[in-house]
Amino acid sequence: MLFRTLQPIRYISIIAVLCSLFGTVLMFLIGIYRTYRAFAYFFNFDTVSSTLGRERLGALATGAIIKSVDAFLIGLVLLIFAYGIYTLFIREVELEERATAHWLEISSITRLKTLLAEVIIIILFVKFLNVVIINIEELTWEILILPASICLLALSIKFLEQRH
Repeated sequence: MLFRTLQPIRYISIIAVLCSLFGTVLMFLIGIYRTYRAFAYFFNFDTVSSTLGRERLGALATGAIIKSVDAFLIGLVLLIFAYGIYTLFIREVELEERATAHWLEISSITRLKTLLAEVIIIILFVKFLNVVIINIEELTWEILILPASICLLALSIKFLEQRH
């Protein structure tokens, strides 16, 4: 009786799904804009970039492309989150209807969190790559803190997956 009464409340999670989808669209638009900025830097569409040298323009374009990849990855995280919440709480998925992609099978909150953590590690790696490319000429040993943290996060996910 109580279960049947509380069952419709699960549909409130549609708010999280819709907000995540709106965030996905926004992050994709930001990624498209940053890609356009990369072309603007490199091909001198921008009046500000016309005073810079060709090497500096290439570095700015590369940084903008890496930032656009970062925006697309965050958009994908939001999309995966929306799909996972929808699958777990709203939609009743039959066995034959399950996603064909193994990595997209979300059967529990733990699997959803693990999948999101894996994508976040990739985003952190892209951030590290961006920092290295932009500051290639004045790198110090402190830059190794970020990849060490990324490795520790990846190892912790690996150990958590082995535990389950």
